[in-house]
Order: sequence, then C-alpha cells, then structure tokens
Amino acid sequence: MVFAGLLPPAMGQAPDFIGVDDAAREAVQSGEVPGVVVLIGRGNEVLLHRSYGSRRLVPDMAPMTVDTIFDIASLTKVV
Repeated sequence: MVFAGLLPPAMGQAPDFIGVDDAAREAVQSGEVPGVVVLIGRGNEVLLHRSYGSRRLVPDMAPMTVDTIFDIASLTKVV
C-alpha cells in the first residue's frame, strides 16, 4: 500500500494527509484489507489517528476503532 500525497508541512502548518485517507479507504473498498488504523506522529505529537473499515467480519461485522488492538504476529506475516 503506497501512501501518495503525504506532503511535508510548511512552517507552523499541519501536514496534508489526504493521500493517507485515500489509500486507506481504497484498500478497504477494494477488499485488500477489511480495516485499517493509521497513527502518524512526530516526536510527542499525534498528527493523524483514524480508523477505516471493519475490525471483524464474522459472525457479525464490527467497525474498526482507533483503539483496536492487533496481534503483532499477524502484522509481521505480511513483512
């Protein structure tokens, strides 16, 4: 998944994360992944923290939330 459109901020401005939003939504809508949580920070500052899609599909669909906890073993399989 490529996060195109992530622009460096000008002095004193927040970065533009439209590319991150687009990539996350596209991944969910295409069925590549059921859901995504994005956390971007710089130093101690949280710049973006959003969730997209679903965290569970069966037995009933449940929306992804920003506080969803992932099993790190599952995340490392794709790497």
